[in-house]
Amino acid sequence: MSFEIAPVHNGRLFHQLQNKLEQRLGKGISNSPIGKVAIQAGLVNRTANPVLKKPALLIFAADHGITHTFRDRTLRAEGGDTSSRVLHFLEGDSPLNRMCREQKITLRVVDLGVDHHFENLLSYWLHHGSRHINRKVGFGTQHFSHVPAMTTAQCHEAFDAGAELVDQERKSGSNVLIFGALGDGNTFSAIALMAALLELKPRQVSLNKQDKEIIFKALRKHPKTHDPFMLLTLFGGYEIAAITGAFLQAAEYRMLILVDGLVTATALLVAAAINARVVEYVVFSDTMKDDLNYSQLLKHFQKEALLQTGISTGDGTAAVLAYPLIRSAIGFLQNTRF
Repeated sequence: MSFEIAPVHNGRLFHQLQNKLEQRLGKGISNSPIGKVAIQAGLVNRTANPVLKKPALLIFAADHGITHTFRDRTLRAEGGDTSSRVLHFLEGDSPLNRMCREQKITLRVVDLGVDHHFENLLSYWLHHGSRHINRKVGFGTQHFSHVPAMTTAQCHEAFDAGAELVDQERKSGSNVLIFGALGDGNTFSAIALMAALLELKPRQVSLNKQDKEIIFKALRKHPKTHDPFMLLTLFGGYEIAAITGAFLQAAEYRMLILVDGLVTATALLVAAAINARVVEYVVFSDTMKDDLNYSQLLKHFQKEALLQTGISTGDGTAAVLAYPLIRSAIGFLQNTRF
């Protein structure tokens, strides 16, 4: 699948947006993170009066075979395994559900490969196709220390699912999306992909010694390649492949995309290896300054984040917090009169 992603920059429109902001808020605003996002939204929308329509949060969920070694200590410490977290979203009683309702953001959990059957639950049937989207490719990936994480066919199935879901949101009238991720073991898949794509040395990765050794042993075991689809097949997760496809499709449709967390940012890294222009459509919601791996990605993309919340769930929470700030900044462009 190929994507025709247009460049965002338009010199004339940029100066028009910059002048509107500075006349309303002062000379320094256009160089601030929020001013840059307001201008970016105008450039993405190709108008000096941008409007954000029908925002949607897509949380892509899947489990990873690598947990048989790691037992995913990090993610379980942050709120349970993948299936229990998906259930909280399905039942609509999580803080993130409430935040989305307040901001009128549609929340959907996309099951690409959670190692759990949800079909025996009433909440599944009540929200199937709306709050819960079943695009299950498998019940978790393989253990990438031993074999490729998935087959080529599974990788493309997950990738296409992400692109198709974006297509559906666009047809419903949305022009702004938030991507989040859930999955036992997805942090380690993200670090393996990041290390492979950026050709990092072990000393450049922030991880405890034991876990780092396992990841880099796996990197040495598999063929060295820069092909993004091959890397997804070797080390990725179904949700990471889906988010990669979602990024590219959203950028082709000129949608504004909010990034939240290391896993989503790593999917962007893979997407950028396919088409570098995708980065022009992306807003980073949080600095996550305590995550040195994520900080490396911010530096690589030459991007500034809007907030410094300390939230590291990666499920979209920080981006949902950032959304009203972005909407307010864009409001200054809409309401300014000359």
